[in-house]
Amino acid sequence: MMNIERIDVRKPLVTILILLMLTMAGCGKPSAGTLTGSASDIMTQLRTAIATALPADGVPKTEEVPLTADVATQVGLTAAQFTDLVVDGTISRALIMTVPHEMVLIRAKDAAAATQLKAAIASTYDPKKWICVFPEQASVVESGQYVLLIAGTKVYATAALDSFAKLAGTSGTINTFFTGAG
Repeated sequence: MMNIERIDVRKPLVTILILLMLTMAGCGKPSAGTLTGSASDIMTQLRTAIATALPADGVPKTEEVPLTADVATQVGLTAAQFTDLVVDGTISRALIMTVPHEMVLIRAKDAAAATQLKAAIASTYDPKKWICVFPEQASVVESGQYVLLIAGTKVYATAALDSFAKLAGTSGTINTFFTGAG
């Protein structure tokens, strides 16, 4: 009669199952982003990243002002939407009104609020508010509880959207709701 050795397959099987679980863990939902902090803090990081990505003459001179309920209509929101959905926000706009450039970063109360804000901005923001000039592009995107609105040149908008996605780690679908002559 043959002598058959018994092979214990439990250890290799357990090892394979652990490796499979670790691999599958990376296939879940994308993260909600890695942004944390006030809208002003994130805006500073964003502007630095954009300035690094563009030549000096591609970055307009801007001022930063807080986004408040009083000026919410300037970025396509009602005062009620601001009060109900926004934690804080910052506007970076060109110092000269004949330069069509505005970037707005909003920290919403949560991701659902950010999605609502993105839709509201895309449907009501006025990209033709400048004197005799228009931005080449106006786009809005969200990541977690943050919303970015950018209106300006296509090159600047692309750099802003790319920089936002890199800072956030992930972002939603970009809604470019206006393209016009610069």
